Amino acid sequence: MTDAVDNDQDGDYQIELSGRVLHGHDPAQVRILLARKIRLDPERAGRLLGGKPRRMQRLYTREKAEHAAKRLRQIGVDCQIVAAGAEAPARPVIQVPEGGLAIEPIGSGTQAGPLRTCPKCGHDQQGGDRCEACGLVFAKFRAELAPEAPPPVAQRASPPAAVDTIVEVPAPPDDDADPGYTPVAPAEASSASGRVPWFAIVVTLLLVAIGLAGWFLTLDRGRGDAGNGAGFSGRANSPPKALAVATQLEALGALIPGWAALNGRPPRDVTELLSGNSASDLEASDPWGTRIRLRVEVGGFELRSAGYDGRFGNADDFVQRGELSP
Repeated sequence: MTDAVDNDQDGDYQIELSGRVLHGHDPAQVRILLARKIRLDPERAGRLLGGKPRRMQRLYTREKAEHAAKRLRQIGVDCQIVAAGAEAPARPVIQVPEGGLAIEPIGSGTQAGPLRTCPKCGHDQQGGDRCEACGLVFAKFRAELAPEAPPPVAQRASPPAAVDTIVEVPAPPDDDADPGYTPVAPAEASSASGRVPWFAIVVTLLLVAIGLAGWFLTLDRGRGDAGNGAGFSGRANSPPKALAVATQLEALGALIPGWAALNGRPPRDVTELLSGNSASDLEASDPWGTRIRLRVEVGGFELRSAGYDGRFGNADDFVQRGELSP
């Protein structure tokens, strides 16, 4: 809401604006607030802060004049209360809306110069080479904004000199040379040497794929061999009788793959079933219901299970008797 200064025609005092902004206030902000107080646009209100004293035409009582001056100082406008005196010389008066403040210039002197607006703070003033609000020197400000002059012709950078390009021209072939010889220009030779044939890329990718496949197969086979021998890893801690028949236990390791193939189970299941046994007489029941009985002796071993039934001296004896395909 617009806050106009109280006006009253019954009084003996007037308010005089010095045209300056109080210390510590932003001139641009003061101009906006003053425009709201006196109900003028900011541009016209800014002219009242141009450094020239102006007196309000309204007459106030002493109490109301002090109140109005206090409110103007609060927004940063420097002003004072003066006794109503003789009328000021005839000068153009800024027209304000009804209810606003009419302000007239004091003094009969002519204007010091054309109206100037500070490009930095927006302060309006009559003439002068320096802003009365912020102290900006107008000529110096314009010089800083002026574009730099182009350098003299002698100082301008000359265009880079043309670089001679040497192209080797292949010599014509000798008469004794191959008639199918075709010279290749340097540019063509460089492009041909830098081009990688597509089939070379394909062959390289195939070799990489084959190498990876072989590595995975070797890794899986190593895991299977480790699983096959895991069932007999505890023989070092076995009693003397079990250590005496280590050869027969190793023979059993050779028989397990065939036994597992016959029963449709992986060798790892069989070795895990027999792992941890250190005695020479092993008997266990696998999860699929097949009972395995192994009796190991110094002269051989006895195996009782599905598909295997008999007494064998060693693994070779077992294979020769046709019980296990080599």
